[in-house]
Amino acid sequence: MNREQVLYSSPSFFFDVEDMLFHGTTRSCLLVEDDFRTCCCGNEDCSLCEIVESSFDIAHSGAKNSFSRFGAGVYTTSCSSKADDYVHNEADDAVFNVMLVCRVVSGRRFYPFVNMRELAEPPPGFHSVQGDPDHHRGLNYPETVVYDNDAIRPAYLIVYEN
Repeated sequence: MNREQVLYSSPSFFFDVEDMLFHGTTRSCLLVEDDFRTCCCGNEDCSLCEIVESSFDIAHSGAKNSFSRFGAGVYTTSCSSKADDYVHNEADDAVFNVMLVCRVVSGRRFYPFVNMRELAEPPPGFHSVQGDPDHHRGLNYPETVVYDNDAIRPAYLIVYEN
């Protein structure tokens, strides 16, 4: 890393920071469309059910989105409308959208100035990458990226109309 790539880092006493952040993903089934659809579908192509049943898997990072500003990690945001951009229903008869609220342990955050698409983990001494629109010209909304499956867990489903 050179000086131009690093804006600042959070102080070391914030190692155990847990945030509640939004994550948008693809749903291939009709989970939560009515009172009878309350179980995960078991379809490997249904990212939502895979996450609900087994949590996150970094190995699937970027499978549905070709652009990863900060490399291969799990992307979350404090802005629900940003997460909504990544919510997709593959079932034509879906009435609702579903997004996740996740518990994210971000620890010591790295704040880059520029895109770092090659990242597979945060820089040494950091636990996550924080995209901050106040300091990164390409961002409109904040993003938190974790690169460890144990740093993120789904907590809640938000169901809302298309």
